Amino acid sequence: MANAALDKGWLTQEDYTEIINKLDTDILTIGVIGQMKCGKSTFLNAFLFNDTVLPAATNPMTAALSVITYGEEKEIDAEFYSQDEWANLKMQAERQLDDGASDSEINMKQAAKEVYAKSHAIASEIPSLLGTTKKDQFENLIEYVGAGGKYVSITKSVTIHYPVEWLKGVEIVDTPGFNDPIVSRELRTQEFLSKADVVLMLLYAGRAFDSTDRDIVFEKVRKVGIGKILVGVNKYDLLIDRESEEQIVSNVEEEIKKACREPKYRDDFLIQEIMRGIKPILLSANMALMAKMPLNKVYNDPDLKFHFDESCKLFGNDKQDQQQMLKDSLIGNLENAVREVIEKSKADILIKKPINHIFQLANNKREELETSIKSDSNTLKELKTPDTELEDKLDNLKKAQKRIERRIERATVELGETYDEITDNGIENVKNTVFDAKDDCTRIAKSAERNEMKHKLDSRIARLKDLELPGVQKTWKRALNRAITSSCEDFANEVVDQLERYVDDCDGIIDTFCSAIGRGASSLIKNGANDEEMQFDRGFSDRTIDGFDIFASIVFPPITLELLNWRSKVYEEIDKCFKKINFAQIEDAAIARRPACVNLLHTEATSKLLGELVDTLTEALGSKEKKEELIMQKEESLVINKKNLSELEAQIMELKSIINM
Repeated sequence: MANAALDKGWLTQEDYTEIINKLDTDILTIGVIGQMKCGKSTFLNAFLFNDTVLPAATNPMTAALSVITYGEEKEIDAEFYSQDEWANLKMQAERQLDDGASDSEINMKQAAKEVYAKSHAIASEIPSLLGTTKKDQFENLIEYVGAGGKYVSITKSVTIHYPVEWLKGVEIVDTPGFNDPIVSRELRTQEFLSKADVVLMLLYAGRAFDSTDRDIVFEKVRKVGIGKILVGVNKYDLLIDRESEEQIVSNVEEEIKKACREPKYRDDFLIQEIMRGIKPILLSANMALMAKMPLNKVYNDPDLKFHFDESCKLFGNDKQDQQQMLKDSLIGNLENAVREVIEKSKADILIKKPINHIFQLANNKREELETSIKSDSNTLKELKTPDTELEDKLDNLKKAQKRIERRIERATVELGETYDEITDNGIENVKNTVFDAKDDCTRIAKSAERNEMKHKLDSRIARLKDLELPGVQKTWKRALNRAITSSCEDFANEVVDQLERYVDDCDGIIDTFCSAIGRGASSLIKNGANDEEMQFDRGFSDRTIDGFDIFASIVFPPITLELLNWRSKVYEEIDKCFKKINFAQIEDAAIARRPACVNLLHTEATSKLLGELVDTLTEALGSKEKKEELIMQKEESLVINKKNLSELEAQIMELKSIINM
């Protein structure tokens, strides 16, 4: 099949060689992907190591890509940034941003600055290390991927060789999040994804399958082709006191089905096939890891012990039985799914991955040709109108064009007013949620004993960060999405009415327009203007709430006559913590997003709806010769595109017959 695709020009020689090499080496690559902080490293620690081997990437500096595979002995290979990548990172860290810089630019600069600042301690070694790979002992892994590691600032990826028999012929990859602010690392994740056979997509139960998750699966994963997708929904224990397991799974399933029904993906048989019947698998990687670690290690860490005790209370595990906790974590279901892929489906997946990739290339070509054929057909139909009717038709087109332009202006004002109302409510809800959390923290500081103060504050802040703020922003986003969708539908209906009133045989134009305006709405809802990621949670980024982490560093001194005011110190820390929340930044982010939403209907789809046709017909009326020339051009283009589409369909059928051989 790869030979056939190469002959037809679907594959480059490089793509072809990569497919053949992959089949020859017979290595199954499983990628653990998802947004930053969804629990990828914690899951792998529980699944592979039964201990805290891979540190959680708690900040952008430590988000290196890790590859775990078989080795006779435990050892690691660390790959460092290249000279060019390091130069780009340094330039990003030193870049001067103006007041109008986007949140994305600010995050990238901050992350690069963190990484570069950490490198000063090894400045003399950097020139000799950049662009190289270094072997080291397994015990030194933390030096390359840990927050305080010696080489963490220049490490791009680490390969971990581990003597577990079932890892033979398997690579498991812990990827940095797809919203990684370090560009070279995100590119490395995307590069890896194009070679992955199986993807384990980890979602965070509190905001499962949000816009960023959808973009990862339906854009990044879909476009490279993939053999199989597993979906794990992590941290389900944070919701279980409010939603049942069935409700959590049902919510995720509905979000996936909703995405599959979008016009852009509805007819894409590859993504429909790969997402059909996906059953999200619940788990708590943190509970599983605590259940598998030595109990004395859990009890000797105050934070682990607190979370261990809280989990036992939540699930009624009065005896604090680790085996019961492991069962309650539900990780066994996901472990079995991964092992089944390795033991039973490896050959099928290694073949299915390149097949899906090849057919996705064909789909892309087919979409381009179908769009061109529709456009040529619409224009030809109008050009072949007799001159006596053409002037009347052109006059009607211009009338319709003016009415549509006026409707755009009216709809834009209405959408702006709706946006402002929804945004004001959203910001007000954010403030109320934060102020309620601060009041709760103050009550804790007033009544809690010193030995339980830190854990109670940690728990309340975690609930604010992980559940309440994501819930507020989800409600905000849904309201805005409904408004955008409703405005687009109303606008499209009015445009169709104008077209049917003034334009003869306008079915082709209507189909093209409705498809384009629908894609525009979906694109805005997911990505924002100019394909820039539209982050409805930008105001709640870690950069704006780093102050919450201050509780992790509070050290309460022993009571002495000189330090009787320790409780006052806690009040001060709470005030300092909540003052770090920048509401103005949330408001600024909403203002910055407003033009992309309000100007949604000023799109290329609407501006070109009748403009190109009016220009062509005006040109055709100029002279008979010009009209005939234009007709000839469009007919030739139509014949060529139809022929190419027919040949493409035949080629697709030919390759499908190869699969059935």
